[in-house]
Parts: sequence; structure tokens; C-alpha cells
Amino acid sequence: MGSELARMHRLPGSHRIETLLYRDNNITAAVPWAEQLVADYKALVGKLKSPSEYSAPQIFAGIIEVAREVAKKKISSEEETWSDQSVLIFYNNLQGISEMFKPWSADLAQANATLANQTDAAIQQARATLLPYLRPGANGSLTYAPYSAVPVAVRRKIQTSFYDVAESLEQAAKALNITLPTGPAAEGEAEAITAAPQGLTLPPEEVCTPTVNATLYTTEAPEIQAGLQYFRSLLPYQIAASQAMTKAISSGDVAAAKALYAATRPIYEQIEVLAPSFPYIDAALDAREYAFPEGERSKTFMGFHRLERMVIGDGDVGPAALEYAKAVEEYLRLLDAALGDTTPERFTSATAFEGMLNLANEVPAKKISSEEETTSDLSQMIFYNNWKGILSQAQPFCPRAQAQCEALQEAVKAAAECLDIDTKDTIGNVNASDVNAAFASNLLSADYKRYSNTTVAQRRCIVQRGYAVRDKLAAFASALGVLDDCSPYYEPVFVTYPFRLQVAPPTPTKPATAQAAAPAPAPVTSSGGCQSMAAAASVGLAMAVGVVLGLL
Repeated sequence: MGSELARMHRLPGSHRIETLLYRDNNITAAVPWAEQLVADYKALVGKLKSPSEYSAPQIFAGIIEVAREVAKKKISSEEETWSDQSVLIFYNNLQGISEMFKPWSADLAQANATLANQTDAAIQQARATLLPYLRPGANGSLTYAPYSAVPVAVRRKIQTSFYDVAESLEQAAKALNITLPTGPAAEGEAEAITAAPQGLTLPPEEVCTPTVNATLYTTEAPEIQAGLQYFRSLLPYQIAASQAMTKAISSGDVAAAKALYAATRPIYEQIEVLAPSFPYIDAALDAREYAFPEGERSKTFMGFHRLERMVIGDGDVGPAALEYAKAVEEYLRLLDAALGDTTPERFTSATAFEGMLNLANEVPAKKISSEEETTSDLSQMIFYNNWKGILSQAQPFCPRAQAQCEALQEAVKAAAECLDIDTKDTIGNVNASDVNAAFASNLLSADYKRYSNTTVAQRRCIVQRGYAVRDKLAAFASALGVLDDCSPYYEPVFVTYPFRLQVAPPTPTKPATAQAAAPAPAPVTSSGGCQSMAAAASVGLAMAVGVVLGLL
């Protein structure tokens, strides 16, 4: 989680501009970041003028990772959450992949004609899934349909086609005797955590020694037990919902399995608040495909989201789906045992509040993209139950900081009003004594509606009020004194973005007059695919120059 906090303070580039323009309607604030982006692109052009720095393994690793990233991560709309331009991203990612691979296509055809045809077919199929959402404009330009206009079923086809592209490219690399490296994720995400944008100076990391002593409540504390008892009261209904879905899968009833999937999700999304106390169970139940190297096609990807992809996405209720459904039931039994653990350090105020603050921050900062329920389109259900789960664990501490607790309760209520859902549940009702069949039914049978139908205004509301939930929760934790000042969730450190950002945007030097693109370097004629490699680097240079010239 530390990396996520670091990223919040260091968000330069296209997505800061996107957020300022499309979410905040603030063109003035976007200008210096746009100037910085142009400077960064010009630096990229300079880097691409040295094709010798780019090896065949690096190029293939890059295009494979981009293809896989579209399938396992960008498909959620996390790439262009506010501009709704994910189709643009996917198509141009594919264009880049295709152009960078093209110099090797002849070599691959000689090495393995069948594989060459397969790779070309995979790229063409991915392109075919996107073409209906492109419109030619003047001078060869393209306009792109809003991603919200792309049906979930088509998104699934896009996702599958990009997985196929990635796998074909991996096989191509092997046929060409190119050994792929291992390293950071695509798009320099690992670098983004530590590299400061031009004009910003980041403080060096230091070993922290607490100067504020935290008050520790352990498992046996009444406040901790009250929250745990609420979850223990809910869990039998979670288990029953999962058993019903397993039964539908076992009987081969696709329609029933799809209908029952939604009922397996709300309760765990509340219990997820305490995930830091059972991380392995949480990973088995609720990890998403982008957490795995091969995404959905990783053998270790399981849990709710594996079933979401198989049952909702593909209508697959075969033997594999049944095994995954049974595994969910097994991990729910392990969760039941974990919630009953009386070890004093298993559940503490520190881990509980860090879990709450983590989740409170994830909703507006990350889950808003729809990455949580990409195929089922049930992200509103996630938000509602995350907030309800947070309140369930915080509320037992209310007598110790009443004013801050009431502010949190009001913030959660206000955030829930942003959602377009129909439910008889009351979000502030989180007492174990109230949990019964009717209570569970209000959660499981609510009409959470399609997230893809929400407007930008609604999403802006979710973000703004979601951050308010986070801020009020941080103030509550501070009033309780449950976190020391070395915790990444300590209020003065944690609550700084986006509405209280203390770092000014960069002020780069005014870009110089655009220069004509340099001619492509002559191909290197040594062995080992260097000619193809030089050609690929030249393609990359030409594409980058085109981007910069289009911005100036």
C-alpha cells in the first residue's frame, strides 16, 4: 500500500491532465502539466534516437506486456476513467504493438509460417473487435466511441483477443530465439513510484521512529469484538449464497449461475475491510487478474473474480468452474475460522483502521474505474458495501470520539447517495443484533444497477464524497489515537490528495519550436535480428515524434 500512497503524491502526465480536465473541468490547472508532458515526450524522442539501447528481448517484452495489460487491467476502463476514451487507448496500443512487431514478421514467417499466420490473425482479430467503435474523420484522423458505449459482452471479446495477441507474441519470441527478460511492469509503473516529475523534489525515504504513541485495542477488546460479531453474523449468508451458486454450476444452469453471482459479492465486500488480518484468504477469494503475471490465464488466479470471468463473461459452468466454486466455499470456511480466532494480536485497532483507510481510499482512487467488477458491471455494489463494512468496524469506537464518529457517519450516508441503487437496506445499520434473513436479503437482492450507465457527474460525486469518507475516517482514527505517526495512514501524512495537495505543479521551460523528425537510423547489419531491431526502434521514434508534433 505504501506504493499507492507514494503514487498519490506523484501523479504527473496524461492522467493528471485527464483528471483536471474531465473530472474537475479545470483547464487552467492542467496547462503546466500539459507543458510538462510535451517536454517529457520530447525527451522520449531523444531516447528513441538511440536504437542500440533497445534489444530484441526488451522490445518483445514491452509489446507482450502492453497486450497483456490491456486484457488484464486496462479493460476495466482504469486507463481513461474520466475521459471515457479507453477505446482510443486500446486501438493505439494495438497499433504500437503491430508496428513494433512488423520488422520481425518476415523472420518469423521463415522460422515458422504457421505461427506467423497465427500471430497476424490474433492482431487482426483484436483490431476487428475495436473497428466498429472507430469513425474515420478528415485527413485520415479517427474518432473513437466512448468506452461506456461498448457493451460488456464486446469488452469480453476485446479482452480475449488481447490475451491471444500476448500469447502469440510470446510464442513468436521463442521461435525467433529471443529470450524474454523479467522486470518491471509495462509503462514504467515501477519507476513512477520513485521518479519525481521535473520541478518536484521528493524527500528521501527515512527510517521512521514514532514520536506519537498509539492506543492499541486487541482482539478481546469490546470494540473489536463488536465489529467481528457483525461479520460473523453475516458470514453464514455469504456461505449460503456461494453454495447456491455452486449448485447452479454443478447442474449446468448458466442462467441461474449468472443470476446468483451477484448475491455472492456484497457480504465479502464488507468483510474485506479486515483483509490485512487474513491476507492469504483475501487473495484466494478476491484477487483480480492484474495481480498475476499472465492475468486471467494464470493458473493461480481463482476466487470470485475467476468465477465472474468464467460464468458472467463466458457462460462457462463446466468442470473447471465447478472446481473454482468449490474452492471459494473452502476459503469461506477458512474465513469463518479466522473470524473466530481469539489470538490477541490477530485483530487489532491498528490493522482494522489501516484496513478501513486503505479501502476508503481505494474506492475513489482506484475502484472508481470499474476495475473491481469489470465483467459483471456491479461496481456500485462494491462501493456501497465497502462503505458499509468500514462503518461496521468504526462505529463500535463511537463513544470514544463521538463528534468525529458522527462526521464519518454523515460522510458515508452522503457518499451512498451518489449511487444509483435500489435497496431496502440502511447503510448505517451495522449492528450484529440486527442481522437476520431479511437483513441479508436486503443486501443480496438489492438492485445495484449497471455501473457502465453512471454519468461522469455521478462518478465525480462518488470520488468527491468517497474522499470525504476517507478524510473523516482519518480524523476519527486520529481522535482515537489508534495510529502512530509512522503509519502511512496517520492523518497529517495520509490526507493530502487530491483536494489538499501541498505540492505545486511543475513549471518547465517553454517548449522550443518543433524540429522536423530526424531521419531513421540506418539498419545495423550484424546477425541476431539487429536489422529488425533497428527497424522497430525507428518505428518507435517516428510514432513518438508524431505525438509530440501533434501536441505543439
